[in-house]
Amino acid sequence: MVGPHTVHISQSVKCLGVEGGDDCWRKPSNGMLKCNVDGATFVDNEHVGWVAVVHNDVGGFMRCILGFMNSSSDPFMAEILTVRAALFWLRLLHLDGVIMKIGSQRLWQVVYLRRIDTSDSRLLLKDCVAIAFGFQSFNLYWVRRDVNKVAHALLSLLYCWYCKCREIG
Repeated sequence: MVGPHTVHISQSVKCLGVEGGDDCWRKPSNGMLKCNVDGATFVDNEHVGWVAVVHNDVGGFMRCILGFMNSSSDPFMAEILTVRAALFWLRLLHLDGVIMKIGSQRLWQVVYLRRIDTSDSRLLLKDCVAIAFGFQSFNLYWVRRDVNKVAHALLSLLYCWYCKCREIG
């Protein structure tokens, strides 16, 4: 459970800055941190791999995290779980002033255009928004995959490692 109150997706635009479609890398604004996030379902469709990379306001690397989790084969659900895991990680580190950049245009549209998703993902989406409201300053951007190169490259390496572990296992 996150926080004492529920936040609805339709409220997200009021408190969360959202932009979309960045097509080149930009360092974050002064005093802000940038967190690039990427996630994907793996071959067996029972696991999701995810990555989050944090840069400071001069573009310098600060931290990253890689992870696996059990999940369905739905790529949209994988993106939501990825963002949720990254948000939990940022809160655990007590970081604030975060600009999160994601590669899922659909997820960004759910928040930005307030499109309510009627799938099983709706409660997880609400949970993500509730976690994001815990930040003093949080912005969500959709970026094209080629802009999210570092996170995507780390995710590719994680996938290779995952496949090797399955061969040994």
